[in-house]
Amino acid sequence: MFNRKQFLEGRMSSVYKSLHDSYVSNKGRSTSCLTLAIVVGCLTVLGILLAIAVLERPPLPKGHETLPKDSGGGNFSTDQCSMALVESIPEHVKYKPNVTLGIPLEEVWKDLISMATDQMDVASFYWTLTGEDINVNSSSDIPGRGILKELQALPSRNVSVRVVTSIPTIKTNSTDLNGLKQKGVHVRKVNFGRLTKGVLHSKFWIVDRKHVFIGSANMDWRALTQVKELGVVIYNCSSLAKDLQKIFQSYWVMGKPNSSLPQPWPSEYDTDINKHHPLLVEADNVSSRIYLAGSPPSFFPLSRTQDLEAILSAISEAQRYVDVAVMEYFPTTRFEKPRRYWPFIDDAIRMAAFERKVKIRMLISCGRDSDPAMLPFLQSL
Repeated sequence: MFNRKQFLEGRMSSVYKSLHDSYVSNKGRSTSCLTLAIVVGCLTVLGILLAIAVLERPPLPKGHETLPKDSGGGNFSTDQCSMALVESIPEHVKYKPNVTLGIPLEEVWKDLISMATDQMDVASFYWTLTGEDINVNSSSDIPGRGILKELQALPSRNVSVRVVTSIPTIKTNSTDLNGLKQKGVHVRKVNFGRLTKGVLHSKFWIVDRKHVFIGSANMDWRALTQVKELGVVIYNCSSLAKDLQKIFQSYWVMGKPNSSLPQPWPSEYDTDINKHHPLLVEADNVSSRIYLAGSPPSFFPLSRTQDLEAILSAISEAQRYVDVAVMEYFPTTRFEKPRRYWPFIDDAIRMAAFERKVKIRMLISCGRDSDPAMLPFLQSL
């Protein structure tokens, strides 16, 4: 007997393998991504391997309602920043009623679109917001269709919209970008394959130069209903949004034909917000240190903290625990031949557990498309 549900799920799984964030047809690959480092709790590492949110919440200094301006050489912000975790849970995954979840991704995206009055910039590895993009007929693409329709309507509200995406990218039948351009959205494709032998792997939104979303979700209908995603939304934080705007602008400029990476990057791309001088903000009566990190190094000025430095410092500074949630875990290169051993993050995790007795918890994706070659590494840990 033909089971349409099983056929659809199998079809979506096999198609998604080629749309996997780790899948690109080019052989030698580096990746451009962003790390949002938010110092708000004992250390927690969240998100996918190449789009990581780091949160820490230290106790407030005695006698201070907010962190002093000279604490750690940080930059003090008067913005009334509001931060929240964002989550997308696959629609067939059920939790107990008392489980605490992040704000639904669809709700946050719709909220940001409705708030836009002047400008929206979006970076994503690829776009597939409708089922037809991957030859799948499923009602679960309805939220994606709705997001696409609302984005297409923004220019009619006199909102300037810019989109950057990657070359190379995944192979689909997607017409999303053409449809957006027909409605007045400005689109550029950044040839990371030529510039860095990699891909643009960043996923973020900037709205009106004051609201920001950064997370693991591509502009994909399955990110809303079929795939576990995680991110953070930050409202009314113009200092951080303007810093992220410099990163988007670097992508935008590199999206011009025959562009080349400047060495060094012009001064307008410099940042005074980094690991050594984080942005100090007060949100929900919690004082936080925030900075943006990026990779690869060739795509950023020296003043920008690199992803690897941000991740390693977060692990090395952990005192009680480190929680890691990633799709794959390999202390090796994955897209170069021959493959090379790449132990930097793995070594940091082992050192934290062995030398400082930091509790490590690791949540790794395990599905039909997961590579069993990572099991020995996990068993070793």
